[in-house]
Amino acid sequence: MDWRSRVTAGDLLLFLIVNLGALRLMALFFGGIAGAARGGRAEHGETQMLVITLAVIFFQSLILLICVHRLILRRHGLSWADLGLVSCPRAWIRRAVFVALGLMPAVAIINAAIPRLLDIPFDNPQVAALAPAGFSWPALLGMIVMGGILTPFAEEIAFRGLLYGWLRRRLGFGAAAIVSASVFAVLHGVAVLIPALTLVGLALAWIAERSGSIWPAIVTHAAFNTFMILTLYAALSQAGQSF
Repeated sequence: MDWRSRVTAGDLLLFLIVNLGALRLMALFFGGIAGAARGGRAEHGETQMLVITLAVIFFQSLILLICVHRLILRRHGLSWADLGLVSCPRAWIRRAVFVALGLMPAVAIINAAIPRLLDIPFDNPQVAALAPAGFSWPALLGMIVMGGILTPFAEEIAFRGLLYGWLRRRLGFGAAAIVSASVFAVLHGVAVLIPALTLVGLALAWIAERSGSIWPAIVTHAAFNTFMILTLYAALSQAGQSF
């Protein structure tokens, strides 16, 4: 029996509630630590904020993977392969990197256009979160590992492997791609980024659909995040300041 007929809408709702609840508790815990760090000595505050930010990214991804495993896979006797962690032709891995490169200017254009069309300032809190201590090589390496590798791995399992895969059987490719991409964008919690992140989600659904595996989507997502992090830290290196 296809796993998508065994997993119900109630399972997905439970997954969402538990995951968001766990993330909320984590945010409260680390928020208290961050408040103490900001009130501490200035020379140590930025380093502490970097460590806290990396810890938050790590635990967000860990919570997501634990929820997928405990609430979906283990509950229904499924494996990670059922969610798309299967091998694919190597050509798709190369294509995945080119898709990421193509997304960068597209996302930049959308992010520049939306504030102008809506006559609102462009405020992306993710920029400050990715570089809380300004430029340093340990910060850059840590962000690439956590934000450029771990986060895409966990998010692709949840959004393309689980959500898109479940919707694909019921709605077909187009509607499933749009719905999963929209949820992906909205759950990032930054309203001005929703159009650009929806485009990214659509591209990730497309490459997962065409390749028959979520590995290329993981590579595209990881490459995109890593390119963005490198661009940000290159700008910080030139400016010699933090956001």
